[in-house]
Amino acid sequence: MEKVLMFGGQILKFMTTLEQQGATPASVQRVLESGILADLFNPSASVVDRRAVQAALGLRTHPQEFRLEVNYKLSFREMLIRSNIHDPNEPDLNLGNYRFGKDFFYRGTNGAGTLRFEARLMLFEHSCSYERGLEKIAGLDRINPWVPAGLDHLIAFATSYPEELSSGSVLALGSAHAWKPTEFDGQHYKTGYDFVSVNKSSTGTFLGHANPSNYGVDAQCQAGNYALIVRKWRRH
Repeated sequence: MEKVLMFGGQILKFMTTLEQQGATPASVQRVLESGILADLFNPSASVVDRRAVQAALGLRTHPQEFRLEVNYKLSFREMLIRSNIHDPNEPDLNLGNYRFGKDFFYRGTNGAGTLRFEARLMLFEHSCSYERGLEKIAGLDRINPWVPAGLDHLIAFATSYPEELSSGSVLALGSAHAWKPTEFDGQHYKTGYDFVSVNKSSTGTFLGHANPSNYGVDAQCQAGNYALIVRKWRRH
């Protein structure tokens, strides 16, 4: 029986990617001669960190903007079923506690249909608190501000851009709710927050969460992770 190397859909995706990147016979030949392609397809290669590869190639990786579409006619459970995200594997992750990010833009939008958003990943270079994370997001653009993504945006992003999940957890700070018990620093209590993240491993894509019991109130946004940020899509 002849061995199948690629399925038709994979070949089409491969060729479409080459076209989108403006590949030429010369550039394809250069990649083949470098041996990089052989390394990528080596069965012994670990999960690829796309941003590390981009950095090694001298490519600018940030800020890259994405377009999201969220269908609010669907329930949360329906969104999750249609995504490529596995059911939550943490027994204490009660998704009914978390916020949908649409609350930042619209009121009473249940059943409103499909809404479009611009999205971006913001890297946390240093660990910081939830409040400091919100300050960083607010400071990115004062005229057309970004806001932290909610659970709905996070699911849409993980579904549409699974290749962007290989570098670290993607956090939806807009899904947060207050966490108790709070942390006492000797003088007063600090309020912690619990919010959802999406993570990719060798076994698939799954939801998790970050709360003070994991890292402490002052380091909930861990260095190396990304905050998904969004704003209403505008036709340019």
